[in-house]
Amino acid sequence: MILERQGKFTDQVEIQASLQSIGFRSLDFSELCIRMEEDTGRELNFEAVQIRKIETVSDVCKFIDLALKE
Repeated sequence: MILERQGKFTDQVEIQASLQSIGFRSLDFSELCIRMEEDTGRELNFEAVQIRKIETVSDVCKFIDLALKE
């Protein structure tokens, strides 16, 4: 959703692609988290240390999945 708004097509993004290679910035990650919180009505709990370890599309998916399970 965020990438699509930037004119990037998600069907062309591989799950192991680095966030840097697709132009996904920390601001995009923040926006994604806010949208997930709004959509689910749940607050995502995370620490800066966790975020620094996120480097790929797969890492983002895993992070969101784990955050929503807590």
